[in-house]
Amino acid sequence: MFGATLNVGVSNFDSLTEAERGQYSYIQRSFLNCYLNIFQQHKLGALSAEQWLPYAHEVAFLLTQPGPREFRKVNRTYDELFEAVEAMHLSTNNLNLDFSTKATCEDPPAS
Repeated sequence: MFGATLNVGVSNFDSLTEAERGQYSYIQRSFLNCYLNIFQQHKLGALSAEQWLPYAHEVAFLLTQPGPREFRKVNRTYDELFEAVEAMHLSTNNLNLDFSTKATCEDPPAS
């Protein structure tokens, strides 16, 4: 049930009912909380740039989809995560999310 709502919500958010939008928002927040935690660990130096990069690619891909873009308009909690990923200028052309290519990502400064 929730899986179908998530799949439809990502690609066709406008087709969701109001109840499904609530479900989608809950799932999206749960999902993004994991990415936010990983991003914060990277900022603190607990994860290297190489370890953070695959997750950044996934977030960059999400931001190309209609559902996450609509979610972002009404939920500013994840702005720091989204802005950091956008600043990396990652390619999202490969919809299979092939992370075998290298992108530039600097480690945070040592504290």
